[in-house]
Amino acid sequence: MSSGLVLLACGGHGRVVLDAALTAGLKVRGFVDIKAPADNVFGVPFLGGDDILEETDPLTTLLLNGFGFIKGKNLRKVQYDKWSSLGFKFHGILHPSVILGRACSISSDSQLMAGSVLQTNVTVGANTVINTGVTLDHDVSIGDHCFISPGVTVCGGVSVADEVFVGAGAVLLPGTRVEAGTFIRAGSLVQTEN
Repeated sequence: MSSGLVLLACGGHGRVVLDAALTAGLKVRGFVDIKAPADNVFGVPFLGGDDILEETDPLTTLLLNGFGFIKGKNLRKVQYDKWSSLGFKFHGILHPSVILGRACSISSDSQLMAGSVLQTNVTVGANTVINTGVTLDHDVSIGDHCFISPGVTVCGGVSVADEVFVGAGAVLLPGTRVEAGTFIRAGSLVQTEN
């Protein structure tokens, strides 16, 4: 397979990633999946199963992580670790509608989706998704391999450790500390003692 940017998995979240990549002006060579949803999606061709990547030079191919979240299975992290161990690098997404404040530190392989707002001094770790319409206020830290679902509000000074899932519409109040591996249900109001 020739070099370029390849989407890994093209289910629901994968299509959102692909749409954001195309909207941001990235050229995506194709997508791989265990089962093709179609011959092409948004004009981007299906290349085959992910086994095709085993015949690909990881130095000339960047991956987009199209895995979303399935409770109890962090396939997103599993696939990231698998392909990273084989020498592949992942490309992040910065949707053009994202509002990004000053002094933010965003991992180059994280995904910032449409309409998200990151205020000043926000940190986002590796392979993390900041989904549609998420608001991260000042001095927020989000760890590696987190999935912050659509419409979440994270108030100032919140710290979220690695591998945390935050369900749609949840609100994390100022100063909250979220431990690694925590699952926060949709619509939750979360506050911890400092």
